[in-house]
Amino acid sequence: MKAVVLGANSATLVETSMPTLQTSKSVLLKVTCAGVCKTDVWVAKGVIAGNLGYPLGHEFCGEVVQRGGDAEKFELTQQVAVNPIIPCCQCDDCRSGHQNLCAYTTMLGIDHPGAFAEYVSVPESQCYAINGLSPTLAAYAEPVAAALSIKQIEFACTDRVGLVGDDRISGLNRFVLKTMNVSIVEPSADHPVDTLIVTSTDHLELNHVKAGGTIILKGRSPHPWHLHSIDIVRKRLKIIALNYAPFDEAIAFLHQHAEELHAFLGQCFSLSQFDQAFSANDYKKVFINPCVD
Repeated sequence: MKAVVLGANSATLVETSMPTLQTSKSVLLKVTCAGVCKTDVWVAKGVIAGNLGYPLGHEFCGEVVQRGGDAEKFELTQQVAVNPIIPCCQCDDCRSGHQNLCAYTTMLGIDHPGAFAEYVSVPESQCYAINGLSPTLAAYAEPVAAALSIKQIEFACTDRVGLVGDDRISGLNRFVLKTMNVSIVEPSADHPVDTLIVTSTDHLELNHVKAGGTIILKGRSPHPWHLHSIDIVRKRLKIIALNYAPFDEAIAFLHQHAEELHAFLGQCFSLSQFDQAFSANDYKKVFINPCVD
């Protein structure tokens, strides 16, 4: 099969062997659509460490074409979206049923073979029925799950809430906040906010937050973030980091807001066009379709 794999210095399109089922509770998927994320590009460039020779790609959906002996949740040919964040299943959060909060996860496309390939083997537990969602929307479930983590915060009706960042992730977070009836204001030194949501630390200014205010970190940049503790302590700032909402909530949100979310989706490329997909400077999410030449 064809796959875009991690090489020594970049990603490379290769012909490789078909994946095999890893356990009796795995399923083999024919990948029907995979989203391109900054994380994929960072892994390809060596900014984030990945496994050489593994296919990249972690935002995806596919068709079940083979099942392990103990995989009984889905029928053959069924379309599923995949949660690429694999919990440890051992920590307190996992044991209490909050796998989305696990701090010891591994990820498809980095620690395990990913979806920029014609086929991929995944744990059945990571698959979710998409029930009529388009492939592009289904492949958008992972970023939606990340954005929906903001629902873990209760905003007071009197709070002034700002958001910094100007990219696809910030746009999606703005949409989620709109569905929560949270109004966003433009933060500034003259008009600091009670809560500042940060999707990109490149734009963070501490004087845009009131003394005693809250900074919510939503970005996942691998680059260091430099702050002086004296500035945080002086202003008594609270910093909250949010990771993921449960994946089934993302699937439900996609169904509920399918029409509006289609506006966030952009071009679809073939595997052989992966370089174009990786370099696309588009405010909309771009995709790779391994089924297209």
